[in-house]
Amino acid sequence: MVLTTEDCSDLIEGLVAQEYTVDRATSIDETRALFLKRGGHTMLIISPEVGTGLAQQAIESLREIDESIPVVVFGELTLRGTQLPNLHRIPSFHPSSRAGIGAIQKVICR
Repeated sequence: MVLTTEDCSDLIEGLVAQEYTVDRATSIDETRALFLKRGGHTMLIISPEVGTGLAQQAIESLREIDESIPVVVFGELTLRGTQLPNLHRIPSFHPSSRAGIGAIQKVICR
């Protein structure tokens, strides 16, 4: 699942091209509803423009259901200084770039 507050169609299209099923959420309620509807997700991807408060709330909401869900954040600022289990930071790639999608795939394969 991708949590974003902006259009991230390039990221979603890139993941779908790699044969991943992707849900896009823009709020806490939508994140939780999609997670429950699907019966879970492989990971939560948080795009760089999402604020720390929204990101933390989304993680807490999903970890009430699945405490081990991996979380991928892009950029240096998203959740800066936060230490969480299964938090993977991708600081130097754009989420929709081939390198960014490749970094997500590495997390999935772990």
